[in-house]
Amino acid sequence: MTTLTMARATTRLMVALALTTLAAPAHAALVTVEFAGTLNGPIPTALASTFSSGQAFSGRYRFDTDAVARPLSDPNWVFYTYVDFSLTMGGFSASATGQAGSNQILIQDGVSGFDLYRVDSTRFTTTPTRVEGLALVRTYLQFTSARDVHGRSLPPGVPDLNDYAFNRSLQLTFGPNPNSLVDSVTMFGTVTRTGPGTSVPEPSVALLLLGAVVGAAARHRRRSA
Repeated sequence: MTTLTMARATTRLMVALALTTLAAPAHAALVTVEFAGTLNGPIPTALASTFSSGQAFSGRYRFDTDAVARPLSDPNWVFYTYVDFSLTMGGFSASATGQAGSNQILIQDGVSGFDLYRVDSTRFTTTPTRVEGLALVRTYLQFTSARDVHGRSLPPGVPDLNDYAFNRSLQLTFGPNPNSLVDSVTMFGTVTRTGPGTSVPEPSVALLLLGAVVGAAARHRRRSA
Protein backbone atom coordinates (compact mmCIF):
# COMPACT_ATOMS: atom_id res chain seq x y z
CA MET A 1 0.00 0.00 0.00
CA THR A 2 1.43 3.36 -1.02
CA THR A 3 1.77 6.28 1.37
CA LEU A 4 -0.95 8.15 -0.55
CA THR A 5 -3.34 5.20 -0.33
CA MET A 6 -2.71 4.84 3.40
CA ALA A 7 -3.34 8.56 3.94
CA ARG A 8 -6.64 8.37 2.07
CA ALA A 9 -7.71 5.30 4.05
CA THR A 10 -6.85 7.00 7.33
CA THR A 11 -8.81 10.10 6.34
CA ARG A 12 -11.89 8.02 5.43
CA LEU A 13 -11.67 6.20 8.77
CA MET A 14 -11.46 9.47 10.71
CA VAL A 15 -14.45 10.90 8.83
CA ALA A 16 -16.51 7.77 9.52
CA LEU A 17 -15.63 7.93 13.22
CA ALA A 18 -16.53 11.61 13.43
CA LEU A 19 -19.89 11.07 11.73
CA THR A 20 -20.65 8.20 14.11
CA THR A 21 -19.83 10.42 17.10
CA LEU A 22 -22.10 13.18 15.80
CA ALA A 23 -25.02 10.82 16.24
CA ALA A 24 -24.32 10.61 19.99
CA PRO A 25 -26.51 12.48 22.50
CA ALA A 26 -26.03 16.25 22.81
CA HIS A 27 -23.47 17.54 25.25
CA ALA A 28 -24.12 19.82 28.19
CA ALA A 29 -24.55 23.56 27.83
CA LEU A 30 -23.32 26.43 29.94
CA VAL A 31 -26.27 28.67 30.85
CA THR A 32 -25.80 32.31 31.86
CA VAL A 33 -28.47 33.92 34.03
CA GLU A 34 -28.35 37.69 34.43
CA PHE A 35 -30.34 39.41 37.16
CA ALA A 36 -31.03 42.95 38.31
CA GLY A 37 -33.08 44.79 40.90
CA THR A 38 -33.02 47.35 43.68
CA LEU A 39 -32.28 47.33 47.40
CA ASN A 40 -35.24 47.94 49.66
CA GLY A 41 -35.12 49.36 53.16
CA PRO A 42 -34.47 49.68 55.83
CA ILE A 43 -30.72 49.54 55.25
CA PRO A 44 -28.84 48.57 58.45
CA THR A 45 -27.19 51.60 60.06
CA ALA A 46 -23.76 49.99 59.76
CA LEU A 47 -24.15 49.90 55.96
CA ALA A 48 -26.13 53.09 55.36
CA SER A 49 -23.09 55.21 54.46
CA THR A 50 -22.44 53.02 51.41
CA PHE A 51 -25.82 51.60 50.37
CA SER A 52 -29.29 53.10 50.17
CA SER A 53 -32.83 51.92 49.65
CA GLY A 54 -33.65 51.97 45.95
CA GLN A 55 -30.02 51.49 44.90
CA ALA A 56 -29.64 49.30 41.82
CA PHE A 57 -27.75 46.02 41.78
CA SER A 58 -26.97 43.61 38.97
CA GLY A 59 -25.12 40.36 38.50
CA ARG A 60 -25.00 37.01 36.84
CA TYR A 61 -24.34 33.36 37.53
CA ARG A 62 -23.57 30.42 35.29
CA PHE A 63 -24.31 26.73 35.60
CA ASP A 64 -23.90 23.56 33.57
CA THR A 65 -27.11 21.85 32.47
CA ASP A 66 -25.45 18.52 33.30
CA ALA A 67 -24.60 19.57 36.86
CA VAL A 68 -24.92 16.59 39.21
CA ALA A 69 -27.68 16.70 41.83
CA ARG A 70 -26.33 16.20 45.35
CA PRO A 71 -28.74 15.34 48.17
CA LEU A 72 -28.85 16.96 51.57
CA SER A 73 -29.90 15.36 54.85
CA ASP A 74 -33.39 16.78 54.28
CA PRO A 75 -34.90 14.76 51.37
CA ASN A 76 -36.83 17.81 50.18
CA TRP A 77 -33.60 19.62 49.33
CA VAL A 78 -30.98 19.00 46.67
CA PHE A 79 -28.10 21.17 45.51
CA TYR A 80 -26.17 21.71 42.27
CA THR A 81 -22.74 23.36 42.18
CA TYR A 82 -22.76 26.40 39.90
CA VAL A 83 -19.84 27.53 37.69
CA ASP A 84 -19.47 31.13 38.87
CA PHE A 85 -21.35 34.09 40.33
CA SER A 86 -20.83 37.87 40.32
CA LEU A 87 -22.62 40.86 41.82
CA THR A 88 -22.21 44.64 41.47
CA MET A 89 -23.80 47.52 43.42
CA GLY A 90 -22.32 50.92 42.64
CA GLY A 91 -18.63 50.67 43.51
CA PHE A 92 -19.07 47.41 45.43
CA SER A 93 -18.57 44.05 43.72
CA ALA A 94 -18.14 40.40 44.65
CA SER A 95 -17.45 37.21 42.71
CA ALA A 96 -17.35 33.50 43.47
CA THR A 97 -16.71 30.16 41.79
CA GLY A 98 -18.76 27.05 42.44
CA GLN A 99 -17.91 24.92 45.49
CA ALA A 100 -19.97 22.06 46.85
CA GLY A 101 -21.31 22.96 50.25
CA SER A 102 -20.84 26.71 49.94
CA ASN A 103 -21.29 28.13 46.43
CA GLN A 104 -24.21 26.31 44.89
CA ILE A 105 -27.81 26.34 43.70
CA LEU A 106 -30.24 24.90 46.25
CA ILE A 107 -33.55 23.43 45.11
CA GLN A 108 -36.41 22.80 47.54
CA ASP A 109 -39.35 20.79 46.30
CA GLY A 110 -42.84 21.49 47.55
CA VAL A 111 -42.25 22.06 51.26
CA SER A 112 -45.54 23.44 52.68
CA GLY A 113 -46.63 23.97 49.08
CA PHE A 114 -43.61 26.08 48.08
CA ASP A 115 -40.85 25.47 45.53
CA LEU A 116 -37.62 27.33 46.21
CA TYR A 117 -34.63 28.08 43.95
CA ARG A 118 -31.71 29.72 45.77
CA VAL A 119 -28.22 30.67 44.61
CA ASP A 120 -25.93 30.65 47.67
CA SER A 121 -22.44 32.15 47.90
CA THR A 122 -20.30 32.13 51.05
CA ARG A 123 -16.75 31.73 49.69
CA PHE A 124 -15.66 34.54 47.41
CA THR A 125 -12.98 34.44 44.72
CA THR A 126 -11.55 37.82 45.65
CA THR A 127 -12.00 39.47 49.03
CA PRO A 128 -14.77 42.09 48.56
CA THR A 129 -14.08 45.57 49.88
CA ARG A 130 -15.12 45.93 53.52
CA VAL A 131 -17.99 48.31 54.21
CA GLU A 132 -17.46 50.31 57.39
CA GLY A 133 -15.19 47.54 58.63
CA LEU A 134 -17.69 44.79 57.79
CA ALA A 135 -16.93 41.96 55.36
CA LEU A 136 -19.38 40.25 53.02
CA VAL A 137 -20.31 36.95 54.66
CA ARG A 138 -22.85 35.53 52.22
CA THR A 139 -25.31 36.29 49.44
CA TYR A 140 -28.64 34.58 48.79
CA LEU A 141 -30.39 35.06 45.45
CA GLN A 142 -33.76 33.49 46.10
CA PHE A 143 -36.84 32.68 44.01
CA THR A 144 -39.89 31.17 45.72
CA SER A 145 -43.10 29.90 44.15
CA ALA A 146 -46.37 28.99 45.83
CA ARG A 147 -46.93 26.24 43.28
CA ASP A 148 -45.04 23.32 41.78
CA VAL A 149 -42.49 24.74 39.32
CA HIS A 150 -39.45 22.50 39.11
CA GLY A 151 -39.63 19.51 41.45
CA ARG A 152 -36.12 18.49 42.54
CA SER A 153 -34.59 19.15 39.11
CA LEU A 154 -32.46 22.16 38.20
CA PRO A 155 -34.44 24.21 35.64
CA PRO A 156 -32.39 24.23 32.40
CA GLY A 157 -32.75 27.96 31.70
CA VAL A 158 -33.41 31.35 33.27
CA PRO A 159 -35.79 31.44 36.25
CA ASP A 160 -39.00 33.09 35.01
CA LEU A 161 -40.07 35.73 37.52
CA ASN A 162 -43.70 34.99 36.64
CA ASP A 163 -43.19 31.51 38.10
CA TYR A 164 -41.72 32.88 41.32
CA ALA A 165 -44.18 35.60 42.23
CA PHE A 166 -44.18 34.77 45.96
CA ASN A 167 -40.60 35.91 46.58
CA ARG A 168 -37.82 37.21 44.31
CA SER A 169 -35.12 38.56 46.56
CA LEU A 170 -31.44 39.20 47.13
CA GLN A 171 -30.03 38.95 50.66
CA LEU A 172 -26.57 40.26 51.55
CA THR A 173 -25.08 39.62 54.98
CA PHE A 174 -22.06 41.52 56.32
CA GLY A 175 -20.13 40.96 59.53
CA PRO A 176 -16.80 41.54 61.29
CA ASN A 177 -15.64 38.03 60.30
CA PRO A 178 -16.23 36.84 56.70
CA ASN A 179 -16.52 33.26 57.99
CA SER A 180 -19.03 33.89 60.78
CA LEU A 181 -22.56 35.24 61.24
CA VAL A 182 -21.77 36.55 64.72
CA ASP A 183 -22.69 40.26 64.99
CA SER A 184 -23.72 40.28 61.33
CA VAL A 185 -26.30 42.50 59.63
CA THR A 186 -28.38 41.76 56.54
CA MET A 187 -29.93 43.94 53.87
CA PHE A 188 -32.44 42.93 51.21
CA GLY A 189 -33.26 43.67 47.62
CA THR A 190 -35.99 42.79 45.15
CA VAL A 191 -35.10 41.11 41.86
CA THR A 192 -37.01 42.81 39.06
CA ARG A 193 -35.40 41.22 36.01
CA THR A 194 -33.78 37.94 34.96
CA GLY A 195 -32.33 36.89 31.60
CA PRO A 196 -31.06 36.15 29.06
CA GLY A 197 -30.44 32.44 29.13
CA THR A 198 -27.63 32.19 26.63
CA SER A 199 -26.56 28.58 26.30
CA VAL A 200 -23.08 27.82 24.99
CA PRO A 201 -22.76 24.17 23.92
CA GLU A 202 -19.54 22.44 24.84
CA PRO A 203 -17.50 21.38 21.77
CA SER A 204 -18.13 17.72 21.03
CA VAL A 205 -15.47 15.17 20.28
CA ALA A 206 -16.95 14.77 16.81
CA LEU A 207 -16.52 18.44 15.94
CA LEU A 208 -12.95 18.42 17.19
CA LEU A 209 -12.26 15.28 15.17
CA LEU A 210 -13.81 16.74 12.04
CA GLY A 211 -11.63 19.80 12.46
CA ALA A 212 -8.56 17.58 12.60
CA VAL A 213 -9.69 15.74 9.46
CA VAL A 214 -10.18 18.99 7.54
CA GLY A 215 -6.77 20.23 8.64
CA ALA A 216 -5.07 16.99 7.69
CA ALA A 217 -6.75 16.94 4.28
CA ALA A 218 -5.69 20.52 3.60
CA ARG A 219 -2.07 19.74 4.49
CA HIS A 220 -2.11 16.70 2.25
CA ARG A 221 -3.41 18.71 -0.70
CA ARG A 222 -0.68 21.29 -0.22
CA ARG A 223 1.99 18.60 -0.19
CA SER A 224 0.53 16.97 -3.28
CA ALA A 225 0.31 20.23 -5.23
